[in-house]
Amino acid sequence: MGLSFIPFLLQATLALPEVEFLPELSSHAAVGPNWVRGASAPTLIWMERGKAQSMILQQSVLQEGGWSPKKTQAESAKAFVNWADFPQAAVSFQGKSLYAVLEHLDHPGLAYGVRLKTGTANTAWLHKDMSGVEHGFPSLVAHPEGGWLAIWLDGRGGKGHGHGPEGEKMSLMATRVAPDGTATREAVVDDRACSCCSTDLAFTQDGTAWAVYRDRGKDEVRDIALVRIPVNPGQGGEKNQADFQPRIPVADGWKIPGCPVNGPALAVEGNQLAYCWFTMGNKGSRPQVRLVFSADGGVTFETPQQIASGRSLGRVDLEFMDSETVLVTWLESKNQGAAWMAKALNIKTGETSPAIPLGEVAGSRADGFLRLSKHQNHIYAAWLEGGAIFTARIRKPTEGWYATQDSSQQSAD
Repeated sequence: MGLSFIPFLLQATLALPEVEFLPELSSHAAVGPNWVRGASAPTLIWMERGKAQSMILQQSVLQEGGWSPKKTQAESAKAFVNWADFPQAAVSFQGKSLYAVLEHLDHPGLAYGVRLKTGTANTAWLHKDMSGVEHGFPSLVAHPEGGWLAIWLDGRGGKGHGHGPEGEKMSLMATRVAPDGTATREAVVDDRACSCCSTDLAFTQDGTAWAVYRDRGKDEVRDIALVRIPVNPGQGGEKNQADFQPRIPVADGWKIPGCPVNGPALAVEGNQLAYCWFTMGNKGSRPQVRLVFSADGGVTFETPQQIASGRSLGRVDLEFMDSETVLVTWLESKNQGAAWMAKALNIKTGETSPAIPLGEVAGSRADGFLRLSKHQNHIYAAWLEGGAIFTARIRKPTEGWYATQDSSQQSAD
């Protein structure tokens, strides 16, 4: 993969995570690789070009000896493929799979929606609105009472996709999806969200559902918001935005007139939660990746940590490696192209490992987003390089986070 190493001096105190690159996965001109949440084994989905301009949603499972033969989960001649709005999938606690892909709506211009598909081939729309606007950037998670909980960005009531300051609108919506794959009543979580930044959603151990997304203030400040999602959105009477209480635990003050296409990532461990995000700061000139952590189920948050700065391009993800350590990934520009980087952080002490490269890419939109998934004690990563899917398994250092490490090597440009 063309990675090089040079001597370094770095105030990092955690040992390097161990990275194992996995066998090649059979894919053809892939787009949007992502992991299936809640699957019993590491399971990857992605889009491929089919016949007669159709797009196919493929799936493969990591088994002993490599990846299983890919299996088609959905195919559509109306699929809408977006480099930043990739397919989503989650397995319910009853063992059923739900997939979410984008499809064009029957309107002129850029109008599309989120189509749901279950493993039994049922299909339905995630949203009730079918007007000629954009509906996308969904997040799915298994619901503890059956089925799934979902959030998405919805442009109903507007005239575009929310980039401009006037006449356009994008809301964060939520619904519960029944076990048969049909959406139930929906609710407006925030009626002014950033238009094309990905969302994230997770349940803590106490049964609370949390969502993170990029907010859009009236003054065009676009910081990251956190909100508790009711387990049954829209139930028990008409719900509106006043019933939700989005808040911004860390105010960066990043004022930007258009969407940066750089959403946050959320991870939970028990009742602990952490989220990371990209920002340019209140002066709009300092690119950085930041992370903040709550030990009490989102009641309070610790001082935010800076994960990367200077050459960071964002496109973040994270997962807990253990109860005290998270793995954060991001895209970073290099002298030539860019690289997907990873770093471990102790959320209680602030200690970090050196940043390590996972793969070199062009640094363009075609690179999409690297995605992480946790299975047992391992973290799995998937990303694109020139239309091919690469994967890796990442684990804690065999001898522990504070084992003596060789300080003569670190990744370089």
